[in-house]
Amino acid sequence: VTGEFLHLPGGPVGVALGVNLRKEYAALRYDSGRQQGRLGFAGRALPGEGERDILSGFSELQLPILETLDVQLALRYEDYDAFTTTDPKFGVNWRPLDSLAIRGTYGTAFRAPTIAQTVSTALTTFTAQTRDTHLPAGAPADPGTFRTVNIVPNPDLGPEQSTNYNFGITWQAI
Repeated sequence: VTGEFLHLPGGPVGVALGVNLRKEYAALRYDSGRQQGRLGFAGRALPGEGERDILSGFSELQLPILETLDVQLALRYEDYDAFTTTDPKFGVNWRPLDSLAIRGTYGTAFRAPTIAQTVSTALTTFTAQTRDTHLPAGAPADPGTFRTVNIVPNPDLGPEQSTNYNFGITWQAI
């Protein structure tokens, strides 16, 4: 839902609101012939599947405080099966001169783990060569060790999170 309401000295206030409900499902399947070919160093992958429901909502405001000053406010909320996240964004655009604009934003964001990383029943096993990268100076190089690596889902895995800043100046010769 979008629209305008109220008027500030710079113009009408813009607003946007939204809600979303989605279901995600993923399945990993192998036929028996292909699975046999994955044994040995290449590893083995067991089939699996998973699903999750995600509820989200957002709101945004465009506030024209003055003809030369705009402020944007936004908020997004997401509820996954294993975690929730709330991410704001705040932005300012100031035009002190016809030829000069100064803008900046601050916000947080996230990237959710995949179904395979959290709620799937899949399992992947492979062999990898590992090396010690923290050897003392002058020590002989580590030839490496082969180790078995198992990748299994973690239902407690949360999102990757970030904080974002943006600043810019635009100058146009008139």
